[in-house]
Amino acid sequence: MRFGLEVDENRGCLIRSTRDVLHSGAPGELVARLRRFDGELRWFLFRALPLHDEAGHLVKWYGQTTDIDDQKRAEALLAGEKRLLEMIAKGHPLPQLLDAVCLTVEETASGCLCGICCSIQAAFDWSIARRPVFPRAATKPSVADR
Repeated sequence: MRFGLEVDENRGCLIRSTRDVLHSGAPGELVARLRRFDGELRWFLFRALPLHDEAGHLVKWYGQTTDIDDQKRAEALLAGEKRLLEMIAKGHPLPQLLDAVCLTVEETASGCLCGICCSIQAAFDWSIARRPVFPRAATKPSVADR
């Protein structure tokens, strides 16, 4: 499988950390996001372990890369649930709670925009419904719409 570094602040950190581990001769690990060959961003754990001979000279390196994207998503979901429960316990108003739910969904489901509305029309105040905030590019009319 081919991977490419995501072009952001993590790229320099990953390169520096790898260089530092290799120069130190000590084991090391790093977590970073990579863009897979199919364009999907995933979280990975990189581990490096040196092998030394009897004299203490570095012979070679062993490396391991583990896809931890599911773990990262589960951690983000758990943090979102905790944040929501704390807001409920503190008595935050419903609109803020709905915003927190939407934020949690959008953080844990890549490429997803979340909106909430109530289907009980008679007893519902539409001012508390939540809708996704679309990126500016998504709200521009397309050529087909003109």
